[in-house]
Amino acid sequence: MLKLIPYPKYVEERIRKIETLAVSNIPDGLSHRLTKAFEKLPFDKNGLFLTVEIGSGKGDGYEIELLQSGIKIKTDAESGVYYAVKTLSQIFENERVFETIIKDSPDFEVRGVYYDVTRGKIPKLEELKRLVDNLAGLKTNMLFLYVEHVFAFREAKEIVKRTGEITEAELRELDRYCEENFIELVPSIATFGHMGEILDQEQYAHLRCNPNPPVNPNTLQNRALTIDPRKEESFELVKSLISQYAPIFKSNKFHQERLFFMQKKIENIINLIKEKDIKMVDFKMVDINGQYRHVTIPAENFSEDTMKSGIGFDASNYGYAVVEKSDM
Repeated sequence: MLKLIPYPKYVEERIRKIETLAVSNIPDGLSHRLTKAFEKLPFDKNGLFLTVEIGSGKGDGYEIELLQSGIKIKTDAESGVYYAVKTLSQIFENERVFETIIKDSPDFEVRGVYYDVTRGKIPKLEELKRLVDNLAGLKTNMLFLYVEHVFAFREAKEIVKRTGEITEAELRELDRYCEENFIELVPSIATFGHMGEILDQEQYAHLRCNPNPPVNPNTLQNRALTIDPRKEESFELVKSLISQYAPIFKSNKFHQERLFFMQKKIENIINLIKEKDIKMVDFKMVDINGQYRHVTIPAENFSEDTMKSGIGFDASNYGYAVVEKSDM
């Protein structure tokens, strides 16, 4: 049995052994991205002859016909060819390979990973590219890159002198590399909670929800992590952060680590959800120990009644009840 991750939906292994686990050519007429992908396959002049057939449809599905007489890849779109190449790359790593027919397609259109580069050691560009290589091999097509204060925002220039930073040039190169590997790099930043480093600065301390936090910074409830959404100046600060970070990326998507509403009326929030095509709404609360918790619902279930009547949650996770009496 072939060792493949993720394992394709249909695999038919036959009895004839493939003698040379390599290709002898790169098909003509391919895009730069696909040519780069094929160049990473093992090459041998006596290897298998490759042909590619790309239809005019959409989707990431593909078919591979791996025979001693050659390899044929058939897909509806360019991305399917790329994922077929990734499967071939894994096949060639097996010790013994027999003639095989593979048919595969994803269950989910978006297959993403959320990655935080703020805490601990900031990864170098080379490390991030290795991450992209691994994700591409697993047929991931979206990477959310989350930062808090380790990008040189105008509001964080003094902070990065101490923490280090991921630079705009590095982000642009990572974005290019992701695109080359059929991954969409989506920017994400904190816009509500987890803003302690910025809010600890004297010029922004007045925007804390808790303007006078306890001295001990060792627990979440003792840090001034949260910006005050009641102040218009908080909104201006968040807009500034987004306007500096989002334009670096090619993606037309943006993920906010905390959904930040400065709306006066419920109908304004509902209209914003429709206008921005928001898919999920996240509700934040604090448990009895002072820890942040959250409940997420589909945006289509959000209504005026939601805000008036509230939503249920598992109280045992919040310290309010034992498991058998936890629905609240």
